[in-house]
Amino acid sequence: TRSRNSRSPETDTLLRIAITLIIMNKLLSLLPIASKTRIAPLAPLAVPAPTRAEDIAIQQALDEVLEYYRTHRPKNTAKNYEPKQKEWKLGT
Repeated sequence: TRSRNSRSPETDTLLRIAITLIIMNKLLSLLPIASKTRIAPLAPLAVPAPTRAEDIAIQQALDEVLEYYRTHRPKNTAKNYEPKQKEWKLGT
């Protein structure tokens, strides 16, 4: 075992800092929440309407893609998994 004198001054300093931080953290946790400074909520940022031609074109392309996927949904593939699910239930 090492004696206390074998530690370097830097190690002692770091240990003191670490202990101080731990104690400060515990003391701060004892403070009531209401006493902490409250920050006023920020006003929500207004979303500007797309004015550039590129923005309008991008929005139209997104709308087209979303509409395509709303109308062309993939087939229900759950029926392909039912035999496997039965197999897994029998195996347990």
